[in-house]
Amino acid sequence: MFSILKEKKKLFLTLLLIWTLAAIYIYPRRFQILRSFALWLEPPVLNPSLSAKLQSKGDDLLSEKVEYRQIEHYLRTDQLSRACVRAYRIGKEGTGDIFRIPSWMEAKHQGWTMERLSNPSETKFSTGEKPVDPFEYWEEFYQIPLEALDYYKRALNYNPFDGYNSPPTQGSLGKDKPEIAGKSLLEKIRISSFASCRPEEAILAHFQAIQRIEELVFEKLKEVKPPSIPWWKRILNFFSFSCNKEEEQNVTEDLPKEIRIWKKITESQSSPIVFSEDYPDTTTLTANKYKTLLMKTLELLRLRTDESHPSLSPEESVSLFTRVLYFSCSTRAIPAEAKYWGASAIAAIPCEASDTEGAKVFYSNLNRNAQLFYKLGDRDSNYRKKAKDMFEAVYKSSATDLGTRFQAKLMRVRCLLHESDFDQALKELDALDTEVYTVDPNYRNDKSGYDDLIEDKKKLLQYTLRRKGRYEEADDIFDEKN
Repeated sequence: MFSILKEKKKLFLTLLLIWTLAAIYIYPRRFQILRSFALWLEPPVLNPSLSAKLQSKGDDLLSEKVEYRQIEHYLRTDQLSRACVRAYRIGKEGTGDIFRIPSWMEAKHQGWTMERLSNPSETKFSTGEKPVDPFEYWEEFYQIPLEALDYYKRALNYNPFDGYNSPPTQGSLGKDKPEIAGKSLLEKIRISSFASCRPEEAILAHFQAIQRIEELVFEKLKEVKPPSIPWWKRILNFFSFSCNKEEEQNVTEDLPKEIRIWKKITESQSSPIVFSEDYPDTTTLTANKYKTLLMKTLELLRLRTDESHPSLSPEESVSLFTRVLYFSCSTRAIPAEAKYWGASAIAAIPCEASDTEGAKVFYSNLNRNAQLFYKLGDRDSNYRKKAKDMFEAVYKSSATDLGTRFQAKLMRVRCLLHESDFDQALKELDALDTEVYTVDPNYRNDKSGYDDLIEDKKKLLQYTLRRKGRYEEADDIFDEKN
């Protein structure tokens, strides 16, 4: 054995090196590789009938009665979600052993009693009600929403258009019975994922629906054949003798794939796209439905990227905000050279001057996008450079209110401070002195918003002066009355 190893030492070392490098590459990507392989073996096809059957199985699971401490009641997915939030908060504070059982007041307001579980519509509360351990309740029933979540995710694979298509309202057959069947598919995924302490599954499902819809729209685009051009016209176009080359159509065909897809979705508002003639109600796409999906996804991301959940990366919002920016405008002039740009650059093109309402929405979303890029600057400084330009665009726009413009300029100054460009930061802060009094004090419905801006401006000015070595001027800033 050892003699063979000595003779083939180079071969074995080479194989070992290859396997090591392959393991380094494959192991972090094992789930993506398995997913791609599974999709290659059985690619998902549009099947609304199968999607409805899978949804029905998940609905049955969440609508059945369960028994807890000899009390029969409908499964409380809302209480399971609260148990997850409570467990996260208590675990973060390190007080799990002390506050595991809710207090009388918490049990009253959160419904953690045996009587409230069996009769959630009861409004009266007595001191003799028995408290419930939320951890124990969740461990008892979390498998049910987890199994329902599996059915819903499989249903989404077969019909991504059913994400926010609410079926006809059905009458409840029992008191306090959850009306899960009357909700849309993505709402069901959200409920079951939060109840099973897997909220990231809801975010992934929303992004999956967006990507799958865009893939199907692109398939529709490939089915459309370009109009045939006569041979004599091709010759004239080749030698630039023809004035009518249908440049706009050529520009559209040369645009990035994402822009062509989004343009097709925009056009679907006037002419909806039906992907299955047998099921037009659940496979029809319009621009408003797509926008609803985008906003629901954005709302979910905001919910999961707050201070209580810092582990979730906000980078997933970048592609989402690119879509939101594109759909902010009703009309947008795309230049011919845009075919060399990326989708994010084209989406950042402002609306046409005639689209005043769209411009307001566009710059509002651009400001939010800049805020996101500023946060991502801690990971990559290139994001903060882009945020600086976005804040400047918001500041220069006449479509934004004065308070937002002032705030955008302060954020741009922060970007300059991160780049250690203190001279430019001081110059822009000094230029704001004349605009301080033009900001509407009630732009946030109360004067506190105005005071916050002034306070923020003073702090930035003080920091900048200190970094430039002008300490006496910096110390005198907060001694002034105004």
